[in-house]
Formats: sequence, structure tokens, C-alpha cells
Amino acid sequence: MSTLMRLFGRCLAFALLVLGLGAAAVRAQAVDEGYVSISGATRVNVLDPSTNTFTASIGGTGSRDLHLSSDGHLLFSVTFNAVQVIDTATNAVIANVPTGNLVIGAVQAANGNIYSCNNSDGTVSVINPATYTVTSTLPIFCGAIAVTPDGSAVWAPTITFPPLAVFMAVINPATNTFTTFPLNALVNVNAIVFSPDGALAYVVVNGGGSGRVLVIDTATQTQVAVIPVGSFPGTAAISPDGSSIYVADILANNVSVVDTATNTVVATVPVGSRPRGIAFTADGASAYVTNGNGNSISVIDTATNTVTSTFAAGPTPWGIIFQQDSDQDGVLNNHDNCPGTSSGDTVDANGCSITQLCPCAGPWKNHGKYVSCVSNSSESFVGAGLITEAQKDAIVSAAGRSSCGK
Repeated sequence: MSTLMRLFGRCLAFALLVLGLGAAAVRAQAVDEGYVSISGATRVNVLDPSTNTFTASIGGTGSRDLHLSSDGHLLFSVTFNAVQVIDTATNAVIANVPTGNLVIGAVQAANGNIYSCNNSDGTVSVINPATYTVTSTLPIFCGAIAVTPDGSAVWAPTITFPPLAVFMAVINPATNTFTTFPLNALVNVNAIVFSPDGALAYVVVNGGGSGRVLVIDTATQTQVAVIPVGSFPGTAAISPDGSSIYVADILANNVSVVDTATNTVVATVPVGSRPRGIAFTADGASAYVTNGNGNSISVIDTATNTVTSTFAAGPTPWGIIFQQDSDQDGVLNNHDNCPGTSSGDTVDANGCSITQLCPCAGPWKNHGKYVSCVSNSSESFVGAGLITEAQKDAIVSAAGRSSCGK
């Protein structure tokens, strides 16, 4: 295709941009859906943060951390010696996979493999997503587990002895092998979170009488900063925009708020007794903290770093997680049929823009078929109140002038 034809093929996208169809006014607000593991009752409760009430309960699950698949369709919960796979559309447990003992958490890589950290056994189990069976066991003495934002690697701390040393294991899901790099300190690693672009890892540790967050450059696997936090930090969460990390200081009964631009603690927020888990809502406006000994959940307003609400959760709440909106189009991942929407694009209730419903690259039988798709999709956007008739006419006109389908 010539340069001229490629330019014509971009007419529709340009028309959408100049018409301002990506404004927040035409985007639906994502309705947050949360999940809380109630360790003392071995269940996961489904949380509606608009009312701070539980709307469903999933039994036989939920002793520790919770993780979601990248598309939000699956929730991974754990009990003492097994991983539960939950369908978030039905809240049904579709698999219960025996692994090792004292399972801390389970995460899923981009290729579908699921990895569970079995703390008591000193292993990581590899679970086949097609059969939900353990196909391999890796000798990694983990206390935490996390997957990179792109799903290309799984990180878990491990130790060696003698002599006693602490390393970070980086698992390659393609081969189920791992490499290690030293953390240069005798510490307990309690949590790992990544910046949204995956360039930095924030490793929450305690040891030597202090709690801190180690900042690791993921490309070079070297430590670039150390951030002192509160007493015995147990877990952490990073805001959707990556600007803040909230660290639960278990013994201090508070949350340390870290500014990632300066790698400093900018606020300390008192919460309930023994905070165990933290999660941000999809818009980043609130952070929810489970108070393990307080049997409650504290809600922090992230704009003011103050607790705005505390409500009962059940016996020993632990892990907590919310569905996210990765492409920030106003539709949560588990309801988004078109992930990766370009910034500013108007989308329908399924998270699809006109350019995603009618991609220039096709395949199209001819140019007319492409224009017909754009016309029909634009008409449906008008009917849904997402665009005006004038905007629809401009979009269809741009499609007619394009080279798409030719």
C-alpha cells in the first residue's frame, strides 16, 4: 500500500479525533466490582463499593491473597493447600487445584499458565490452564508472588542456604525455568508490585528492625532506591496511574503512602487493627484496606489520604482486589470486549470504539462493506446517545474517502 493510501486509511481515526469524540462526557463510568477474602470463614465476598455492601459470597475459598486474570474473567483464590479458579461472570468455582501447603497466592501469566506460591513447601506450582492440573513444581521458597504487567514473567522471592541469602526468582512462563538475582539483604519479602509500564518493581520487605520498599529496575535487575516505611509492612498496592504506592504497616496499624516520583512517604493514614490487604478502585479515587484483626475494611480517599468509611467485613478479612479498566475507556476489563482502546476513543457499553468494530485492516470483501460497517456502527452510537447525527455523518464521510477495503 502506498503512503498516500495509508494516509487515506487514517481518515476515520483523524475524524474521530478532531470531532472530539473521546471526551469523558460520552464515556460510561466503570462500575467497580471488588472481591474480599474472608480468611476466618474461608470464603470470598463480592463487594459493591458504591454502597460498601457485599452482594454475594463464594464458599470454600479465600484464605489469603486474591488475583485476577488480565481480562478480569477469572479470579484466583487460595486455601491452605489449593488454588480456586472462579468465573467472575457467575461467581462459581470452576476448578479447585491441589498444590503445595500454605498457599500465599496465585497469578496468571500471559500464556495462560497459573503459578501458585506454596510457602510451607518452599515451591511454586505451575498449573495448566486447560486441564487445571499441576504440571511442574519449581524449587522457589516464596513468601510472595506477582506477575509483570505484560504477563511475560512471574516474580517470587526465594532463599538459599548455607550460606543464608535472599534472591528474587524470575520465572519465564514459556519454559517454566527461572533465573535469580540477589536482593543484597537478609529480609522477608512480603509483597511485590510493578509500575504500570513494568519498568520498576517495588519489593516490600521487613528485616533488620525496619520495614522498607526496595525499588528494582526490572531491565537491569538492580536496586535503584530504598524507601523506609512503617513497622512490619505486609502488602502493597500501586495506583492505576502509578503515581502512588500504599503499603500496609501491619504492626503500626496504618498505611504508608509513597510518592513514586520522589520515592518518599508523603502521608501516613491510621486504619484498623492489623491491616492485611490493599486495593484501589479502577478510577484510583479510593483505596480499600482490610483490617485482619479488626474484622473490618477501611476506605481511604486518595485525594486527601483520609479514611472516609469503615465497615464490617467478617472474620479476618485478608486479600482484596477490584476489577480494573486497563485501557481507561470506562468499561471494566471483565466487561470489555475490545481491550486496548486508543486513548480518547468513544466506546459502546462493550468497550468497543467504531474503529475497533470496523478496523481498516479488515478483512473486508470490498470498500463498500467497510463503509457499511462504519455506517451501521455509527448509527448504533447515535441511538445510544454517544455521538450526534452530524458527527455520524462526518465519520461515515471519512470512511468513504478512506482506502479501507480497497
